[in-house]
Amino acid sequence: MQTTFKNLCYRCGKERKISRIWKEHMGGSIIYNSESVCPDDECQDVVNKEIARQRTRRLELEERHQHMSRKKKLKVKIKQRG
Repeated sequence: MQTTFKNLCYRCGKERKISRIWKEHMGGSIIYNSESVCPDDECQDVVNKEIARQRTRRLELEERHQHMSRKKKLKVKIKQRG
């Protein structure tokens, strides 16, 4: 039995459409990827802005974590010397 599924937009509930398909080579495997978008352009603009905001926030948190990690390592080295 073959099951089909619908990829629905989480904002408006419309069925998303595939905007592009590409393949990547990883090791000895070929991976097929697809990108889907909401058919409502205004809704997709809002989704894109939300994704960009989340990406920016994640990068800021990763940068802060790396900074704190370097700072902590430096404190440990100073304590070991002293």
